[in-house]
Amino acid sequence: MEPREGIVIIRPAGELDISTAELFSAKTGELLAEGFQTIVLDLRDLVFMDSSGLRAIVSLHAGTAPSQRLQIVQGPDAVQRAFAITGLDRILTFPSAADALDAP
Repeated sequence: MEPREGIVIIRPAGELDISTAELFSAKTGELLAEGFQTIVLDLRDLVFMDSSGLRAIVSLHAGTAPSQRLQIVQGPDAVQRAFAITGLDRILTFPSAADALDAP
């Protein structure tokens, strides 16, 4: 996690699955409470994500206040496939890495 002024970048690596999703949710919940304006979730370093990881990301999205913005940088094909299969790729925001990481 990389906090900046008004923005925090979260870069999970490896697997976001049943064994890590609870910790991910706890940490991202703390960040939501801190009131960052923009939360960038950079999935490029994930190699695997199961339904527990999807649920954790959906919970993060649902917990984002109206004054906050969640941007998700696409992960590898195996990770993005989970969003596509569930239709979440049409609900969540996936800007380019450059746009998301340069967010104000």
